[in-house]
Amino acid sequence: MSRSTYLIKADLGRNKSVIFKRSQILKGAKAAFVECGCHWPSMSHIASRAKVSKGTLYVYFQSRVDLFQDLMSELSQTNIEDVFSHSVTSRRDLSVVLETAAQSIIRSAIAPWTIGISQALLAEGIMSPGLKVKLRDYWLGASVDDLSLWLREICDREFLEIEDCELAAEQFLALCRVRIVNNKLFQISDDCSDQAIERMARSARETFLKIYN
Repeated sequence: MSRSTYLIKADLGRNKSVIFKRSQILKGAKAAFVECGCHWPSMSHIASRAKVSKGTLYVYFQSRVDLFQDLMSELSQTNIEDVFSHSVTSRRDLSVVLETAAQSIIRSAIAPWTIGISQALLAEGIMSPGLKVKLRDYWLGASVDDLSLWLREICDREFLEIEDCELAAEQFLALCRVRIVNNKLFQISDDCSDQAIERMARSARETFLKIYN
C-alpha cells in the first residue's frame, strides 16, 4: 500500500469515527433534554447520557450553543425534506404533499426531545439573534426558507398564486402547530393519536389551500 493510499484510508477512518462520536453525543443530548424538562441540561449531564467523558464532549462541542446548533441542523434533515422532494404535476399531487408534510411536521414537533429542548430554551431565554431564527424554524418544524423556496417553485408552475412565499410558509407551519403541538408544548393534555394528527394535518392543508388556491 502506498503512503498516499494509507493516509487517505486513515483520514476516512478518522472521519467515520468523528461522525459516529458526534452522533453518539447528539443522541445523549436528546435524552438529557427529555429528562430535564424545562431546564437546560448541564454539559456533565449530556456527557453522562452520551456515555463519554466531559473532556471528550468539549472536543466535539465547545459550548451548549454549538451543541444546540447541531441539534437544529439534524432536525432540518428529517423526512420533511423527502416530502417536499416529491414530484407535483397536478393540484391533487399538491394536496397530497401538503397533507403528508403537515403530518411529518406535527410528529416531529411533538417528539419528546423536541418538546424538551423547546421548553428548556424558552425557560433560559438566552439566545443570539441567529439562534432565535434557528429556534423559530425548529419550533415550527421545518425551515421557513426551504418551504418558501418550494412554494415559489409551485407558483412558477401556476398551481398556486402567492405574493409573499415566506409569509405563506410561516402560515402553513403555524397551521400545523394548532392545538396538538401547542398543547403538548405547554403540557396541556390532548389527543396525540394517529387519527388526531391526520385530522389536524388535513385541516392545515385545507385551510392553506383555501387561502392560496
